Amino acid sequence: IKRQGIRIHSWVITWICHIINWLLRIKVICANEEKLVDLQGIAFINHVSFLDIPVVVSILPMRFLSTSDVFHVPFVGWVADSIATVFVDRSDKSSRRNVRDSIAKNVTEQPYPPFVIFPEGRFGTATSLRPFHSGSFDIAAQNSVTYLPCARRYDRPDIAIWRGVKEESFFEAALRVLTFRGKMNAEVMPLEPVYPTPEDDAAQ
Repeated sequence: IKRQGIRIHSWVITWICHIINWLLRIKVICANEEKLVDLQGIAFINHVSFLDIPVVVSILPMRFLSTSDVFHVPFVGWVADSIATVFVDRSDKSSRRNVRDSIAKNVTEQPYPPFVIFPEGRFGTATSLRPFHSGSFDIAAQNSVTYLPCARRYDRPDIAIWRGVKEESFFEAALRVLTFRGKMNAEVMPLEPVYPTPEDDAAQ
C-alpha cells in the first residue's frame, strides 16, 4: 500500500517523528518544502545533531546513508534501520565500495523517496562545515542523479548538538535534550537542485 508513491509503513515513521518533535518541543521550519517533496534523487544535508533524522523525516519519508556507528545509538539506530538506511563502515574499503554500488543501484532504480546523504560524514558544528566526502557526489555525477543541497540550522545548538564521545556520552546529550523546557526551532533550507553529468568533476 502506497501514499504519494511511498510505502505506507514509511509514513508511519514520519508520523512517529512528528510526535517525537512535538514531545521535544522542536518546531521544524522548512521554506520551499516542495523542493524536497518533488526531489527524485539525493538530498545533501549538513549534519548537525542526532536530532537530524527525526527532523528531516517529519517532512517526508526518506532513505539515508549513515556510518555503522549510528546503528548502535539507542532509538536513533532503530529509526534509521526502519527507513531503509544503508550503513557503511568507513574503515572498511570493501564496505565503502559496496555501499557506493548499492546507493547507485537504489537511486537509479527507485529515485523516490529521496536519498539523504550527510556529505561531511560525521557530526559538524553549529558554526562551520567539515570537509565534504566527494564519493557520494561522484555517485550522483556518474549516474546523472539529481541532487539537492540543503542547509540545516538549530536556534539552540547548545542543546541540540552532541559534542561527540570524547566529550560526553550519548546519554548525557540525550538527557540535555529531554530535560530542556524551552522551545527549539530546526530549520531545513533547500537550495537549488543540481543536475550533474558524468563529465562533471565530483570533487569540485
